[in-house]
Amino acid sequence: MEDFEAAIDAVGSVGLLVTGRGRFRAKLTQLSLDRLRLIGTDERLARVALVRVPPQGVLVSLALDGGTLPIWGGIEARLGEIITIGPGQKTHARMVGPCRWGIILASARDLFEYGAAMRDGHFHVPSGIARWHPPALAERQLRQLYQTAMRMADVRSDVLADAVAAHGLEQQLFHAMINCMIEGTAEEEDVTSRRRRDLVVCFEERIQTDRSQRVADICATLGTSMRLLRKCTHQHLNVAPGRYLRLRRLQDVRQALRSADPHSTTVLQVASQHGFHNLGRLVREYRAVYGELPSATLRRPWMSHI
Repeated sequence: MEDFEAAIDAVGSVGLLVTGRGRFRAKLTQLSLDRLRLIGTDERLARVALVRVPPQGVLVSLALDGGTLPIWGGIEARLGEIITIGPGQKTHARMVGPCRWGIILASARDLFEYGAAMRDGHFHVPSGIARWHPPALAERQLRQLYQTAMRMADVRSDVLADAVAAHGLEQQLFHAMINCMIEGTAEEEDVTSRRRRDLVVCFEERIQTDRSQRVADICATLGTSMRLLRKCTHQHLNVAPGRYLRLRRLQDVRQALRSADPHSTTVLQVASQHGFHNLGRLVREYRAVYGELPSATLRRPWMSHI
């Protein structure tokens, strides 16, 4: 999981939280071209993460064949569609089960210049989140180009070491992305949806800095009602805010147990350090989420956690 998180950090992922039961597994492939970065994963468990798009970047998400599809900022992608997230945006990416998905990260300036050239200057990418409905042929061409590039990176990286071949692939990917946007239609999030997305992001950022806060106090700080926050977190995180905060704290316990010395550390000590004072309740919740007892995590050899 550590390598997976490090790779996803390329698009500014913060605090990946596994919400499915069991041990997280994912296969990840990356490809860096001159002006594009491609990332693809095949994940096995439900999870959520806060994603920060670079200030000058645009994230394009593709729905690949097989499994469930990503939900970006409460917007669920469907096969045959693409999602764009504009420069500097923050949003949660949620997976509800086994999922295959891909990302193309481009600069907003490059996309605009390519799009303007192909459409006589009349082109823009929405600043927030948009779900695009491109013609089937245009979407299929983009998806096939993406999958071809990832297979080459995974199996024959020497091919992409050739500058001419890499440049040609990049040009085709740009052309295919712009085609999907020019020939398709976009559903952009409205003002209310954007405000609610921002509220969940602010909630996430508050608990990233301090897990000991009560949800009621966070609501007061954010100037919102518990009812509205609960509605927004259910849409974006699929859980109530209190439950989400507790899952974050459970993950802190798990990470602490994984790095602790079992000969000098007890589960009770770790639990107390992270605000869990009812050990029996912690054990029940921990087992329900991770499929094992906290003591089993503590005793497992360090290398098996990787």
